[in-house]
Amino acid sequence: MRGLWGASAKGSQALYDRAKQTLRCVTCPGGAEELPPPIDVGVAGASASREYERRVASHDARVKDRLGRRLGGVVLALTAEPQSTRAWARGSQGEQELAEALVGLEEVHMLHDRRVSGTRGNIDHIVVAPAGIFVVDAKRYQGTIRIRDVGGWFRRQERLYVGRRDCSHLAENMAWQVDAVQRALKAVVDGPIPSITPV
Repeated sequence: MRGLWGASAKGSQALYDRAKQTLRCVTCPGGAEELPPPIDVGVAGASASREYERRVASHDARVKDRLGRRLGGVVLALTAEPQSTRAWARGSQGEQELAEALVGLEEVHMLHDRRVSGTRGNIDHIVVAPAGIFVVDAKRYQGTIRIRDVGGWFRRQERLYVGRRDCSHLAENMAWQVDAVQRALKAVVDGPIPSITPV
């Protein structure tokens, strides 16, 4: 009986050729079956890290063009990078730390730094677990996470706060990411798709 990827039934013997990534059932007639290519799970924080490097190189080039190579080098050595550039490095580090925290969880599979075709955006993490699929937008903020009602006496208006910072826009901005994952799943899954939760 043939099993997944052309391998024989569970428990039967097969020969694996690592170089060709093929299996050959010892008891089945016929040649080797090719395994599907391994899934590229991505590298957490890779896009943010590339953007940080690009911004550093661009800033350094502008300073050296304006002040000359030597004086520009001195100025760069004595001054801090712009905050907007440092934010990309912090973001990359936060994505890496989150991925490391989730490694080893039973029955949890992760994809990192997924480009969304037709956009300039990416999805930081897609976590596939028994409870469903979670689209994770990682941020490296400090403070207590809470929902606050800022609507007043007669109108309820809930906002997401991290510490004293109103971060509601981050949650609202996740709709396109969830939509991208739903579209990708519908293109390959025949039937109902699992629940997709933004985090």
